[in-house]
Amino acid sequence: MTGTLAFLLTVAAGVVVGVTDLQSADVQGPVAVLFSAGLFLAAWHPEGAWRRGLMLGASVPFAHVIARLTDHTLPYTVDHPAATLLAFVPAMVGTAVGVGISRLRQGEASSKKYEPPR
Repeated sequence: MTGTLAFLLTVAAGVVVGVTDLQSADVQGPVAVLFSAGLFLAAWHPEGAWRRGLMLGASVPFAHVIARLTDHTLPYTVDHPAATLLAFVPAMVGTAVGVGISRLRQGEASSKKYEPPR
């Protein structure tokens, strides 16, 4: 159940990233959404986080393919379509940081000695 919810949240975040990228001339917005979504999802559910990072990173190239097929004009020029693949970098870095946070939280929780309630 948690995996399904993580998948659905990843798809929703990917849609937000794609729409943000197609509407904004700046790259900071989509990069921030990619990084923060990857971080949040990986920290919350680290199992299979790399797959969700790939899905998030693929949202920008996928949005550009959809924009090209529907003749949507972008607010900026894309010199080379392969440049959209750079979206994988913030998505995977955010995912890696999120997995690291999750491991730190798990290590902290397991190092505490159990004390029964009084």
